[in-house]
Amino acid sequence: MSPALTQRGFTLIEMLAVVVILAILSSFALLNMNFDNKAKRVEEQANQLAALLELASDEAIYLQKELGLRFGEGQFEFYQLEKNSDETGQQTSNLPGEEQKKQKPYWLPVSGDQRLRKRELSEDMRLELEITGVAVVIEEPSETDIEEKKVKPHIMMLSNGEILPDFVITLEDDEGEHGFTIATGTDVPVIVERRE
Repeated sequence: MSPALTQRGFTLIEMLAVVVILAILSSFALLNMNFDNKAKRVEEQANQLAALLELASDEAIYLQKELGLRFGEGQFEFYQLEKNSDETGQQTSNLPGEEQKKQKPYWLPVSGDQRLRKRELSEDMRLELEITGVAVVIEEPSETDIEEKKVKPHIMMLSNGEILPDFVITLEDDEGEHGFTIATGTDVPVIVERRE
């Protein structure tokens, strides 16, 4: 053969070897990537809850109403304090004056405000609550408590701007690898921090 007719190039075996090496390297890269970013989802849920707490606090000030937040199993719901009067301050109870004064205010779920609606946590998240340093067992209110209007929130946003009592909410993924805390602050009403 003459030198002009010889072709330079890769053989089929060399090409296949390169493809196999690239496939192996790609599979290692894919295995190390986290497509289900739990840390990001927990952080987003914590920031959303903190923003809702601040919104409820602002609403309480603006509307001069006492609002509250109650946690249930995998959920949370905002409440408002009813004082037996309508928006104009007129008494809505048919009881005589003295009996009306004896009737205690009660908490009802917020209605008519989609921003403060009942919300579910993702199934792969856990929530823990501490109030003034004491862990709270989160459970659903009994039917009797609901019927007798004895349900009370865990956290209250008062019309004077206070958020009471001091609390720490811990949100974490179901494996406990990623977590954030939401707590009352001194300079700002609510603080969100990555759990150590």
